[in-house]
Amino acid sequence: MFQKKEEGEIITVVNSSCFKLPAWEPEKNKFVNDINFLLILLGVHFMIEVIDAKYEDEYRIWVHFNDGTKGIVDLKDELWGKIFEPLRDLKLFKKFKISELMNTIEWDNGADISPEFLYGKLT
Repeated sequence: MFQKKEEGEIITVVNSSCFKLPAWEPEKNKFVNDINFLLILLGVHFMIEVIDAKYEDEYRIWVHFNDGTKGIVDLKDELWGKIFEPLRDLKLFKKFKISELMNTIEWDNGADISPEFLYGKLT
C-alpha cells in the first residue's frame, strides 16, 4: 500500500487501485471513522498516524490519532534496550516530538515508537 498526502486530500494506492479521500479534519471525525470502516470492509487498512501528543505525567503521553481516537499511553514498562533506556530519565522522556516522516512520537536520540504499538497501548 502506498499513501501520499496532498493538500486537502489523501491518496491511497492499494494493488493498483487508487482511493482519493478528503484530508482528515478534527471536526469531521465521524466521516473519517466511516471511511475507515468502509476501507476495512474492502480489505484496505487505514494507516494509523499520530497527529498530536502531549506529556501527561511520569511515563504517560496523551496521544491523538488520525482516525480521531485519543487516549493515554503508559510507556513505563517499554523503556528497555540500548535506545530506550536513556528515556528513563524523565527530562529526556518529556522532550519527544512528532516525526513528520514517520507520523509518530520520536526523541532526539533516535528512538521512536510505531503508531500501531501506541494505539494498542491506549488506556
